[in-house]
Amino acid sequence: MVALVAVLAWPASNTSARASGSAQPPPCPPRVLRGVPKNDWAPASGELAPKGVVALRLCGYPGIDDAVPLQLERSLLVTDASLVTHLVDEFDALPPYPDVQFHCPMDDGSQVLALLAYPGGRQVTVAVAEAGCSRVTNGDVAGVASGYDNTPVGPRLVAELRALTAPLRGDAHVSGVIRLCGGPAPGRCFSQNATVTVLDAEGQVVATARTRQARFAFALPPGAYTLVATTGGTGGRRRVVLSAGRTVQANIVIAIR
Repeated sequence: MVALVAVLAWPASNTSARASGSAQPPPCPPRVLRGVPKNDWAPASGELAPKGVVALRLCGYPGIDDAVPLQLERSLLVTDASLVTHLVDEFDALPPYPDVQFHCPMDDGSQVLALLAYPGGRQVTVAVAEAGCSRVTNGDVAGVASGYDNTPVGPRLVAELRALTAPLRGDAHVSGVIRLCGGPAPGRCFSQNATVTVLDAEGQVVATARTRQARFAFALPPGAYTLVATTGGTGGRRRVVLSAGRTVQANIVIAIR
């Protein structure tokens, strides 16, 4: 079994640099998944994560007390064979969800989705409730990751998934203001709160935040990013290149009619 420290130290680049063009997981939903549909594939009715996964995408959604509650905060494409196998093995080692009445007062809605891709276009979605009773399901099979029945695999798996889907942090900084501009001539501009999502060069979500007084700020590893601001059904984006120890001012203007 791969030790927890090994998974937490896995370089982010190793998880996405070897993507196979033949089998890719779908994009992450923008919000938590309220229910996982049943599968039309027999292996998925017998185990949470059938063997043979080519790649998987992890999607992290913070709980109701977060600044961006229940919204996608981080996505990560995992194609490294050893890490894929490790996560699949841990899913399948979870004990079955107990057939008893449960009360889960600490459930804050936080969730990690694992979108599994198989040869031939097969896909399986596994939803992991990070808090409360930590129910894990693929729509047909349900396990428990809370440590029920004194099994350590559940809490270890949840800790690993949290680490892998945590927003990126670094010593390069970007900040700015969201402005809406346009309207009937002569037009006008005004500040507006929005949700700002940071995409890396591969289009993966690496951080998400809600502005305060229309202002946002992120501390990220050096590199190229796209900032996407959304508010009221409209949005705008801006590309930035960040360097270590420096701050880039990058206001985002959203055009309105």
